[in-house]
Amino acid sequence: METKRLLLREFEVNDVHDVYEWGSDPKVSELMNFKTHQDLTESKYVIEEMLMLNGSLAIIKKDNNECIGSIGCIYDKDHNKVNLGYALKYKYWNQGYMSEAVDCVVADLFNNKFVNRVEVYIYADNIASKKVVEKCGFIEEGYLKQFYYHKGSYKDCFIFGLIASDYSKIKI
Repeated sequence: METKRLLLREFEVNDVHDVYEWGSDPKVSELMNFKTHQDLTESKYVIEEMLMLNGSLAIIKKDNNECIGSIGCIYDKDHNKVNLGYALKYKYWNQGYMSEAVDCVVADLFNNKFVNRVEVYIYADNIASKKVVEKCGFIEEGYLKQFYYHKGSYKDCFIFGLIASDYSKIKI
């Protein structure tokens, strides 16, 4: 998949240095449900895991071929829905890259994969991520207290959702 500035593709083993760069940054991992990468071996393992999962894509900046993040889908075929998650290198926060990637993936999910619902769980203190999904048309559906256990403490989170019928109204 492709946008104006991004290429969304499967991860490749040679992405390991870029993945380590953002995966080892506590500013990124603090707001995500993954532990901070300690070394390149850990980043390589994460890439191998993502290659085994159908819905995980590398976010590549077209102008320099840098892997700046990831976006992934966990499919629930029984209920025709997807749980969407993503991470982005800190240097690229607040520049519209993640909104661009989310828009692209959500369009593919509704227009080509024909899912009925996409949902996103966001740590309560991740204000930037809330803005991303709101910009992409998601609706806040609830607040889940102590939903995740991360780095020694429980984290509250918001759940945002977007259903196909609402998507078709906002993306005309």
